[in-house]
Amino acid sequence: MSDSHDPRIEAGLIRFDELFDYDELTKLMDSFFAATGVFTGIFTPRTAEMLNSSSQAPLCSMHRLSRSAGRICARDVQLLVEAVALSGACQTRTCPHGLIHSACPLIIEGQVIAVLLVGQVLFTDPDMVRFRLQAADFQIDEAEYLRAASALKVIPEDQFQQVVDFISQCITLLANDSLRHEHHLILERQLSAEQARLEAIFKGSGDGMRIIGNDFIILDQNQQMDRLSGVPKSRSVGEKCFRSFHHAFCGTDDCIMGRILSGEESISLELTKRRPDGGHVEVSLIATPLRNESGEIIGIIESYRDISDMKTLQQELLEQKLHFEALFQSSADAIASLDRQHRVIDINPQFTKLFGYTLDELKGRNIDDFIIPEVCVDEGRDLTRRVLLGQSVEREAPRLTKDGSTILVSIRGGPLQVNDEVVGVYTLYTDITERKRAEYRLQYLSTFDALTELYNRAHFEAEMTKLDLIRSGPVTIITCDIDGLKIVNDTWGHEAGDQFLKEAAEVLRRSFRTSDQVARVGGDEFGVILKDTNRQAAEKVFERIREEIAVFNQATPKIPLSISVGMATTDDPEMSTRDLFKEADNNMYRQKLLSNSSARSAIVQALMTALEARDFITEGHADRMHHLAVRLGQNLGLSDRSLADLHLLARFHDIGKVGIPDRILFKAGPLTPDERAEMQRHCEIGHRIAFTAPDLVPIAGLILKHHEWWNGKGYPLGLNGHDIPLECRLLAIVDAYDAMTNDRPYRKAMAHDEALTELHRCAGIQFDPDLTAAFIKQVTENGRSNLDG
Repeated sequence: MSDSHDPRIEAGLIRFDELFDYDELTKLMDSFFAATGVFTGIFTPRTAEMLNSSSQAPLCSMHRLSRSAGRICARDVQLLVEAVALSGACQTRTCPHGLIHSACPLIIEGQVIAVLLVGQVLFTDPDMVRFRLQAADFQIDEAEYLRAASALKVIPEDQFQQVVDFISQCITLLANDSLRHEHHLILERQLSAEQARLEAIFKGSGDGMRIIGNDFIILDQNQQMDRLSGVPKSRSVGEKCFRSFHHAFCGTDDCIMGRILSGEESISLELTKRRPDGGHVEVSLIATPLRNESGEIIGIIESYRDISDMKTLQQELLEQKLHFEALFQSSADAIASLDRQHRVIDINPQFTKLFGYTLDELKGRNIDDFIIPEVCVDEGRDLTRRVLLGQSVEREAPRLTKDGSTILVSIRGGPLQVNDEVVGVYTLYTDITERKRAEYRLQYLSTFDALTELYNRAHFEAEMTKLDLIRSGPVTIITCDIDGLKIVNDTWGHEAGDQFLKEAAEVLRRSFRTSDQVARVGGDEFGVILKDTNRQAAEKVFERIREEIAVFNQATPKIPLSISVGMATTDDPEMSTRDLFKEADNNMYRQKLLSNSSARSAIVQALMTALEARDFITEGHADRMHHLAVRLGQNLGLSDRSLADLHLLARFHDIGKVGIPDRILFKAGPLTPDERAEMQRHCEIGHRIAFTAPDLVPIAGLILKHHEWWNGKGYPLGLNGHDIPLECRLLAIVDAYDAMTNDRPYRKAMAHDEALTELHRCAGIQFDPDLTAAFIKQVTENGRSNLDG
């Protein structure tokens, strides 16, 4: 047998009918039957199907005609064939009708391809009694059946076994010979096909190919080699290989032929070849040895591929890669490159800056496990699924940073494709947190007031417009105005005024239902729309506002809150909401005219109370000032009008200090220039407060000027000499004397004599010299007790 393997044998697929001509085999088997009287048959090994047979003994032919006898024969043959096929050994047995059969496996290269059945004989003379009974059982003509039985071949057992061995060996030899012949034909066809294939590859290859003998002579080359080398086959064949396609290593130890002859089985490299015309071409070379039947190297086969375009493309790709790498690294967007499983391949510096993770922390790990909040997992998976399907996606969503904080990002993602296959994902993240905050703030401000967080005027007017279009049931509009806001602003500043507004807004918010539209419609003005609210219900709301104001004033006594309120109700669908608002506004202003004076008086009274509360630190400064100033005025002969003004001025000249922060007012040390400037504002604050209280209006100007100096270097107006009102000049002396002779946060009190010395020193500078002399003379002549009363 050939060394070549028939794949059919290896797969157990050799079939008997592929090896024999059945007609010729039948003739051979019939001749054998005629010569020996022994039946032969060929059966499939698995199904016991009869493939071929000789003529049969007449008795067996009669069995076939009887349904019961034929079924017994068939079943017996099947069992025998299956047993032989399974065991791979010959077996001889007597059939149920008393005939001898022997079955042998036909084994070709280890495979049972068929089972040979030999028999229909007897080892001894036929038992006619038995055959007579069989004829009766099978309902066969007895005489004819017995004649057939007597015609059976009787052969000794050892001779029968020789016959079986002979016919089995003959058929096996014929099968093997047939298989060898078939293998030979297959090899010839394969060799021819292989030669044709190699010839087709050599001639039709897109690569330049040439065959070189071990003497460096070119034996053959294809057309592609003609083009690549610039030398046609007619000129190349028979020439030395290095002449037609030269390289620097030709003739050196790195020569391709030399390396192959030294034992290298395959050489693969990229190089630049010089052509005879002086041109150069970039090629990829694969060289393998060419051997004869003895395995000796008789030459080499070289395969050249023109890679000039590929090299150019590689250079372009390298430049593009460097370009995109620069964009990747310097992008203002955070960028992540991911594989198909969403595992991180690379991130740029902006990604680290935005999310806090480094590449070492994320590489090879699923990015979703790090930056997607738990509530957004499904959304993240949906984005991944869409991108892996080849879609580009864009979405705004929250993401997590390394420190656990949440940021809003704009996400743009797309597939990374190679040859139309998605191999990965790129994702760009832009931080839009501040932008979204600004958008939300703008959206919020389009509807709400930034200070009070109530609805704004634009929303209020839009709601009124809606009510004009669609209205069912009565509507009430309430307008409110904060009384005394100007006093608060002038006294404590606009920051305190804003806080006062916010507190007033909260009082109003608590007074209404959540469905009511409460809005700030002006600086200190508010409007409220109450749908489905009649006059009676509106009166209850009006009362609730008063109750909330009372609760607030009881809990926050510093500045009493007073709100003027007006309302108007209609169930007439023809009446416009703007007319209704105007009616409510007019009602509010009527109330404001009635209550404005008392509201201002309440605030001023609160300021006076605050001033008295602060005066404890000076241990009765205002009371001492009152007694000292009035007694001195009386001694100087001031008019009753002036004495009355001096009386009020002594008590309220520092009322503006309620607007000075405690950190400055009670500072235990010298004031800084900025703090001193802030302290000096109390004159102007007091002046504005006095104009809001009818009782203090007459001394408003005196409060403003009570810190002016005789030499014009006082504040706030820089008045000098007699331009300063008499009451202010007198009060300045008394105020200074009391300040020097009593403890202050930043120093201890002076002695009485020291204080008089200081007054004398400052006469003509800070104080009116005549009034100062009169004050010192009176104190010196009459004693301090005269001043103290």
